[in-house]
Formats: sequence, structure tokens, C-alpha cells
Amino acid sequence: MTDFLSALSKTPVSIILIVAGLIFLAFAILQISINIRTVKAATPTSKRQILAGLVGAIMIVAGVYLSVKTGPPESPSATDTPMPASAQAAAISTSQPDVTTIPSLTPTLPSTPDMQTPQEFLNNYYAVLTDKKDYWEAWGLLTPKFQKAINPKGINDYISFWETIKHVDLNKIDVTWITAQSVNCQVEMTLHGVSGFADSSAHSYFLVYNTTQRSWMFDIP
Repeated sequence: MTDFLSALSKTPVSIILIVAGLIFLAFAILQISINIRTVKAATPTSKRQILAGLVGAIMIVAGVYLSVKTGPPESPSATDTPMPASAQAAAISTSQPDVTTIPSLTPTLPSTPDMQTPQEFLNNYYAVLTDKKDYWEAWGLLTPKFQKAINPKGINDYISFWETIKHVDLNKIDVTWITAQSVNCQVEMTLHGVSGFADSSAHSYFLVYNTTQRSWMFDIP
């Protein structure tokens, strides 16, 4: 009984009216047929039978009218169908991807105005030594710690060595890491001597930034 009522509640009103009208109309016709067979032909049809026939006809007409007016049930369109939660999450993920900041593997320079890059500093340093021959200026680009570690006897040994060098080719300079005040560089170079010799070598240089001189300086980490 419960299933019947549930199915009945989902049946369109127009169908119910047509079915009910057909039942009333069939009842009236059946009764009239029985009366004709069992009663004299001159006996008038009862008012109840006539009323049942009229009610049935009216219900059929009303059901047909409602059916034509409303038309067949519309199937839900794609835009009206609720989107599953998983599909909504996928759509959000596609339209608004979760942006994760990935740190660059390439070292970046501090943003100090007019600050030399390590590459510019190294090129300038060796130009001061071999082109300008200003050994005191170049010596000033070494921290006291570096001066003592490389030339423990002082600037005279430093000058004596660089007077034998005619030119320096910096073949490759790689910045392996850098901070706001320090940097480490891998340098491949070729020293060309006054006597004609050439010596290629690779060195790792640690540089610190001197804010007073506004220049990088060679240092010992």
C-alpha cells in the first residue's frame, strides 16, 4: 500500500484525471448497457448514470488539457544537475591551482644600489693587477685575514709575484652560493706570464662585501 501511494504521488495530475474519467465513463456506459438488456427500452436512464458519464467526460477533457498545456516532464539539463563534491574540488583545483613558491637554484644578488656583481669584481680586480699595475689598490681588495694567509711576508711578496704576470684570462666564473654579505665563486683561469708561460688552474674564492668601500673583498671563510 505504501509503494502504491508513493507511486501515485509521483504520477502527473493529468494522467490521474484521464484514468479516473475513463473509469467514470466506463461505469456509466456499463450501467446503461445493463439497463438496456434487463429493463424495457422505454425506461429512462437514471440520473446517477448520466452524472457519472458527464463527470468522466469532464475529467478526461481536463486531463487531456493539462497534459497538452504542461507537456512532457523536462529532463534536467546539464547546468541544473548538481555537481558532485569531488568534481567541484577538481574544478576548483584546475581553475585556481595551488601555487607553491619554488626557490630558484640560481643564486641571486643582494639588491644594494650600484653593487658590483662578483663577476664584475673579479674582472676588475685582475684588470687592476695586470692592466693598471696598481698593486696597492689590488692589495686593498684583500681582507687582512686573506693577506696574511696568502702572503704572510706582506705586500712585497705579493707585488713580486704579480710583476711576473702579464695577463689573466677568466675562463669561467660560477657563483655557487651568495648571501647579502658573502659569496662563494668557482673560478677557472689562465695566467699568462711575462716570460711567455701559461698556467691554467681552478680556484674557489670566498668574497665578503665591504659596505664602507662598496666593494667585494677576498676573504678566508
